[in-house]
Amino acid sequence: MSVHIALGSSSPDKQGYVQEVAKDLELDVVVVPTAVDSGVSEQPLSSIETKTGSVERARQALVFNPASQLSIGIEAGYRYNEHQKYELLCWSTVMDHRQRIVSCVSHAFLLPQFFQNILQQNLPLGEYIDVYQQRAQTKQEQRLADIISSRRPFIYTATRDALLRYFTRHEF
Repeated sequence: MSVHIALGSSSPDKQGYVQEVAKDLELDVVVVPTAVDSGVSEQPLSSIETKTGSVERARQALVFNPASQLSIGIEAGYRYNEHQKYELLCWSTVMDHRQRIVSCVSHAFLLPQFFQNILQQNLPLGEYIDVYQQRAQTKQEQRLADIISSRRPFIYTATRDALLRYFTRHEF
């Protein structure tokens, strides 16, 4: 039997990441993408704001899809670390109709100086990804640009951990 999951996003990439995680966890799922508002800024600049966005996305997705058993909210953002540098991270939240909520965070990844400068000027980082990719000279720099652009490792980890903890909650 398939688990119907309302995803608090219409992003095809996020939908694909959720399906990839479900396959890896051997879950049979139907993902229902739903455009919702995160309730936070377009570019969250703290872990707390990023988590709040993931919870709100999960909550709204479940409200708009009452037939779904679960919802997932995914929010990528940035935080200032103890060295006054920005790091990229992601929070994923799984929620059900009983108000059981599991939120998990990915690892944090120090951003290159190029993006430090963008965020310090309070500019939208996403608008400068192409510039960074064009100036990449090595395969490793191109890979770094791809990771920052897609945020795949962060979304995958946070979503995997949240789903795994939700489905094994009796262990916790």
